[in-house]
Amino acid sequence: MSGFLLAGDLYLQRLDDDTSGLIGPIETDKLSLKGSAEEKSRTSKRKDTYGQAVGTVYIGKPTEISVVFNDQPAELLALAMLGKRETVNQAATTLTDHPVTLPANGRWAEIGHKNLGPLTVKKASDDSALVIGTDVEVNYVMGLVRALPTGAMAAGGAIEISGSALAVTGSRIRGGLVPNVRMKLMMDGKNLETGKPVRLNIPEAVLTPDGEVDFFSSDYISTSLSGKVLLAAGQTEPFTVEELETA
Repeated sequence: MSGFLLAGDLYLQRLDDDTSGLIGPIETDKLSLKGSAEEKSRTSKRKDTYGQAVGTVYIGKPTEISVVFNDQPAELLALAMLGKRETVNQAATTLTDHPVTLPANGRWAEIGHKNLGPLTVKKASDDSALVIGTDVEVNYVMGLVRALPTGAMAAGGAIEISGSALAVTGSRIRGGLVPNVRMKLMMDGKNLETGKPVRLNIPEAVLTPDGEVDFFSSDYISTSLSGKVLLAAGQTEPFTVEELETA
């Protein structure tokens, strides 16, 4: 007899949005399966045995799955946000006398482009130059500009901006689009007591987030999902677990 203490590498593939292959191995804090069944009982109504079970059967219900990832590539973060991942590929852009109207209350105005390079700013009314840091303040990353209270645009008004927006690549998550996610999961594991390889294969499961994404968390963000294991087309069982003997 032996115990069962596992270490493992988890791989997964989204079946509803990406059929290009598995991602992984993924750092995983939890992967649990819970079988359940619904009880059906026939009870006696005879006077001497009223309320006693005279027959009971259990009808199988879908296996419940729960998984928590502490790796957070964009593909997994999209799962937590019920979203779809897409590629960002923004080409560099030149701005020439780009018009922006500054509010009079010192609030920010959007320039319309992000990740800006060096800029020059002037008044639209007379083309007089404005000094960044004295007359206006620019947030280059977010593409925001505002009038400074002691500068020439303290009362707000129209300005024109020239310069460039830099090329940017990356990924974008379009959140709130997918109420649940269909995925395939595979684990390459090892029983730490016996040293034997353990393989888990779940051809199809449907999952949904069961926790929040706290962007200001003091700890690492994790993705927590739960749902049901499905009987995938062409399969005779919802999942398999193998403990193997090595040659």
